[in-house]
Amino acid sequence: MTRLRVAAAQINAVVGDLSGNAERVLDFYERAVAEACDLVVFPELTVTGYPPEDLLHKPALVAEAAETVAKLAARTGACTAVIGFPERVGDALYNAAAIGADGLVVGVYRH
Repeated sequence: MTRLRVAAAQINAVVGDLSGNAERVLDFYERAVAEACDLVVFPELTVTGYPPEDLLHKPALVAEAAETVAKLAARTGACTAVIGFPERVGDALYNAAAIGADGLVVGVYRH
C-alpha cells in the first residue's frame, strides 16, 4: 500500500499582510518537506488572512494575492501545496484554493 503523508498547516495568517503570510506559508512548507510530507494543506484565504472583508473590494489586493500564489507555487517541489486565496475571474470573485506542485499552479478550485 502506498502511503500519503499530509501536513495540515494551521498558520496564523494576518489579514492584509500578503508578504508576511507568504513567508509563513514558505516556512511551514519547508517544515513539511523536511518531514517528508507529500501534501501540505493551508487554511482558507491564507494569502490575505481571514476574514479579508472590505479588502476584497480593492482590485489591486486581489491581483496581488494571485501574484503571491504564483510565487509560492514556484517554490514548490514534489510536495504539493494547497493554498487558499481570493481569485477574480471576470466579474466573479471566488474563495479559491490553488494547487501548487513542481514549481507551478497545477489547478485551482473555486467556490
